[in-house]
Parts: sequence; structure tokens; C-alpha cells
Amino acid sequence: MGSEQRAVIHDRFSPAELFAGLAFAIREHAGTGRLPAQVDRASPLGPLLMPLEDPEIDRVSREQAFGLAGDAVRFLSTEGSLPPWLVVDSARIGTGSLLALFSGMFLDLAAGEAPESYQVMAFEAWPREHDGEIVRRVESYKDWPVHRRDLDMRRIVEFTRLQLWTLKPAFER
Repeated sequence: MGSEQRAVIHDRFSPAELFAGLAFAIREHAGTGRLPAQVDRASPLGPLLMPLEDPEIDRVSREQAFGLAGDAVRFLSTEGSLPPWLVVDSARIGTGSLLALFSGMFLDLAAGEAPESYQVMAFEAWPREHDGEIVRRVESYKDWPVHRRDLDMRRIVEFTRLQLWTLKPAFER
């Protein structure tokens, strides 16, 4: 089945940094026919709106995927955050689905393969690896004496979840 089901991951980069690096590399390939030997590290914020989990399209052509990478680079460059979704043929594709698409495409390009189309998979709206622990901690801030007793934490929790795209492990130098 090729690399459509594999993801590009690295324990020294956040999911947001990987998203940006993949988009930049794929856009470069679209222009030059080659993947760059390296790309500058970008550390965007997570999306500012909740991404779609279920894409509104099942497949995109190779050219549409190249176009999506270019759209992602433009969004990252102007907004400084991940796009909550991008649009192709009036259909929205969420951040996670884009990350999976760019991962598969990058691996194919690196292997010298270039399928005519790519499957667009459903993907979580935010990385959930430490979601429970982090959300519990954020929700506990409601109990601080400086906050009103009726403080609604739902939006704060949502913004916290969106920024989980930026988390990565810390390593001692």
C-alpha cells in the first residue's frame, strides 16, 4: 500500500514543526523536482480554530497535494500558526489529515515514487498523547482564588488542546 499509512515523526520536533518542515519540503519539490537537503526549522503555533477530523474529500491528485503544501506554506508564513484546514475543490481537509497526507507524500517523494493520487484520511483534531493530564491541570486553575467560581473553562481547554500541536519532549543538552 505504499507510505500512505506511515507518518514522518521525530522525537525532537513538535507535530507543528514537522507539519511545517514537510510542507516546505514538498513545496520545494513541486518547484524544483527535488526534495531539499534541509529546510529551516519553523515553530508555528497550533491552529487557532478546531480542525476537522473527517476530511470532506477522500482523495486528492498529486498536483492538488502539491497545491495544498503551497497553501500550507503561505498560511504558515502569514499567520504563524497551523491552518485549521485547507480547501481543495471546495472540500476542507483538517490539520491532522494534512499532516498524514504530507507525511505519506514526503516518504513517497524521498523514495522516488509519485502516485497519481493520495488518500485523505480522518485524523484527530489535536495530538492526544498527554491530553488528559494537561487538560486536568488547566481545569484545576478554575479553583484558584483569583478566579470567579463560575468561570467556564471550556474555551481555555479548547485553546490548550489546539496548542498541543506545539509540544515536544525536552532533552538535556
